[in-house]
Amino acid sequence: MPVQFRLDKLHISNFRGVRALDLSLPAGHPMHLIGSNNAGKSTVLRAIAFALREGGFHQYDVVPFDFFRAASSDGAREFEVRLALAAEKETMLPAVQGVGQPIFVYGVRAKGKALKSGRMEKHFNLLDRNGEAITVSTRTTLKDSLKAELADHSGVGWNQTSARHDHIRDHLPEVMLLTPQNIHQSLFYWKTGPLNRLAAMLAQRFLDEKWTFTYGEKPVKMPDGIRNAHKFLSTAVDAFPPGWEGLRCAPPPHTPEADAYHLRKLVLFDEWLDMRARRPALLAHYARQGMRARVVRQDERAPCPACDPFTAGEVGPELEAMPPFHPGCRCVLVAIPAARTTRTRERARSRPR
Repeated sequence: MPVQFRLDKLHISNFRGVRALDLSLPAGHPMHLIGSNNAGKSTVLRAIAFALREGGFHQYDVVPFDFFRAASSDGAREFEVRLALAAEKETMLPAVQGVGQPIFVYGVRAKGKALKSGRMEKHFNLLDRNGEAITVSTRTTLKDSLKAELADHSGVGWNQTSARHDHIRDHLPEVMLLTPQNIHQSLFYWKTGPLNRLAAMLAQRFLDEKWTFTYGEKPVKMPDGIRNAHKFLSTAVDAFPPGWEGLRCAPPPHTPEADAYHLRKLVLFDEWLDMRARRPALLAHYARQGMRARVVRQDERAPCPACDPFTAGEVGPELEAMPPFHPGCRCVLVAIPAARTTRTRERARSRPR
């Protein structure tokens, strides 16, 4: 029986600006939170992310701001977030097991506590059908005849511990807490931000599931085809490094290495001049389609000294805004669909037909 469940109910108490909230989550439909600024929309989302113990993405540490504080009273010393899970059958819920029968997980709970010392604590629990914290033991009870003899042994005997989120980590949903800040970051930086993580999740699905597509009237088996292509491209990157690699430091003059160094720089300079001559036409190509263009780096090697000042920058209509594209680096131009600007439409109308 596959593990297949949904988030059913949410309970929040004394978390940030929410004193108490009980919310039923819709089954099979998206949930929309609508309200004015500071109504608590983001608080509800962050509470869900916190209850799932960061959900593999959202990092969260308890701070004084997280405890509810009314205008007429002192702040709360504890807060709690609970998420109830639901499934068609009990056996489709996540389960944990120590000594004895498996225990099905009906919910998750997260608590924050402010100690008198000023330190903040957070605790996470898995809940059973009665809403109680699940405890398990990996060791059986000692026989009466051995209890006295092994009383000083710390690694034997019955010892219950709380079941943790890590016990069902493979079944917890991914948490994608999108904010303007981290969305903006994922547009400009390689391998960071939630959009990149979402792309990685989708790519992983392509690599996990077997599927077939037709190319040239022949079926191509996947994901074997993707793996073969990735292996080829990875080999090509190592076999053909960026043209600027190795040119950071000039060798001693009047040596064979210096001659080779100057020849490579001359070749790159010639390519650079050629691409400068072509860039007005390149920009016009995207402008005619009403598209913005952005320069991005394809890998994490040392930045290209010619293109890096433009990397992650939006290319404008002015000639000087275009980077000096050249085949020697791995910076590429990415076109982004956008509404045509008035200036673009005016240039298109004034162009001779």
